[in-house]
Amino acid sequence: MPPARRLPSRRRAVGLTFVAQISGVAFVTIQGIFLVPLYLRFIGVPLYGAWLASMQVVGWVTILDPGTDEVTRQRVAYAHGGRQLHEIGQLIGSGLAINILVAFCITVAALLVTPVLPRWFRVNGQNAAQLTTAAAVLALASGATVVAYALGSSLLALQRAGGYGVVLIIGNIAGLSLNVGLLYAGWGLTAIAAGFLFKAVVWVAGWSCILIWTCRPRGCEPVRLTFSVGQARALLRLACYMFASKIASMLQTSSDGVLTGIILGPSQTAILMLTGRVIDAVRMLPDKIGAAMQPSLANLAGVGDREKNLRVSMRFLTAISLVAAPLIATAAALNRDVVRLWVGSALYGGQPLSALLGVSSILTLLTTAIYHVLFANGLIETTSKISLVAGAVKIVLLALLLRWLGLIAVPIATTAAILIVTAPKYLRVLSATLRLDRGQDRRLLVSLLSGPIICVTLAALLANTPGARTWPTAALKSVVVLGILTGTLLVLQPAARRDALAALAWGRVRGWRGRV
Repeated sequence: MPPARRLPSRRRAVGLTFVAQISGVAFVTIQGIFLVPLYLRFIGVPLYGAWLASMQVVGWVTILDPGTDEVTRQRVAYAHGGRQLHEIGQLIGSGLAINILVAFCITVAALLVTPVLPRWFRVNGQNAAQLTTAAAVLALASGATVVAYALGSSLLALQRAGGYGVVLIIGNIAGLSLNVGLLYAGWGLTAIAAGFLFKAVVWVAGWSCILIWTCRPRGCEPVRLTFSVGQARALLRLACYMFASKIASMLQTSSDGVLTGIILGPSQTAILMLTGRVIDAVRMLPDKIGAAMQPSLANLAGVGDREKNLRVSMRFLTAISLVAAPLIATAAALNRDVVRLWVGSALYGGQPLSALLGVSSILTLLTTAIYHVLFANGLIETTSKISLVAGAVKIVLLALLLRWLGLIAVPIATTAAILIVTAPKYLRVLSATLRLDRGQDRRLLVSLLSGPIICVTLAALLANTPGARTWPTAALKSVVVLGILTGTLLVLQPAARRDALAALAWGRVRGWRGRV
């Protein structure tokens, strides 16, 4: 097989992937925050709350996807980093075949569960028919998305992030435009689901074309996409562990709205989701850094340079902590003002809930960042087992505490599962994988936790300031709070100063090159 004509830059791939992921955050923010008042106007609070819970039920059905796309991405990136080009075509072809079969199973299973959703969430009459139709369209969208993610993962593994990002943005624009148009046309909930479906179809078409073009005989990575029984078995074996991890992930995230809707009612689900929506949207920014880094981390692990792998991984984990802490703390401190201006005070769950959601979000981000490093280094089985145990702990605690504590049981259960299971086990495995000594272990722990502790403490004090009565005032207040938190980190954290100066120097060099 002829060699690849050009080795793509991992740094460039990370940058382009991050830009693409951030554009996805922008569209999710528009749909999940700015369009919510429009949804409530056309749909109403009870039906919208039932829709949010129904989306999580359909999300549960996707546990039938064992995560073959993620395993394929890691294995292809690892093989690509080690220049094992003979395996790439077999891995991609086998992974795509498996994902198409999985997508069919997910679609059928989701369609079977849609008729019972109105009864579960106490929706009757015309609203019940509307919820069932929208859930059926969402089921089709879920299957198409599984295929799309497999195609996109293959492109990211090959470090071809430019084409991936262009198609991602086009699909987001197309889906969002159709969503709004059909909503005004009177389609109700079905408008939201149709937007998801159209977006997935655009992704499938676009990423298929780019992958075929990239892997053509005289392309950037001239490989032949074929199905290999041996590679399929290897992928499925690893995917079995990913299946366990998927179950754990669903238990830790999708169970919140479903259990709240069943135990406390759909209106409480709406309050929970809307109170946490701003924090979730802000959390996407640092979370996308990890998503952008993972393919390149796996590619670097395949090269076999242990020292560089250690250095990059440590800088990545520290950067996630320093970026996430001030952003999420600011969102939690201003959440009362934002939700009140956005959807009204009646749908705000209170400052204790907001603060606890902020803490659980920061801890979730830190453990997810460690997961990306471990996954990139091929520890799929280990991370999956840990996630499964943590998910079981979370779901049991949530079911026990919801009736007793109300909505604050959700972040309390999440935080407890992380502190009891996920964090200590991930840190132990990370230390063994990167061969950290005791001094390095301590420095890593300090760099991960010092920033969040500082920002959470300051945010708790700043949350008691007078509320913002208008959107411009809220925006100005957020800038001030974020500036205070970021400035404090720069003063107290040497790592924050180092990374800020490095980013500034990089920007100056890029600007100088652009002028030349």
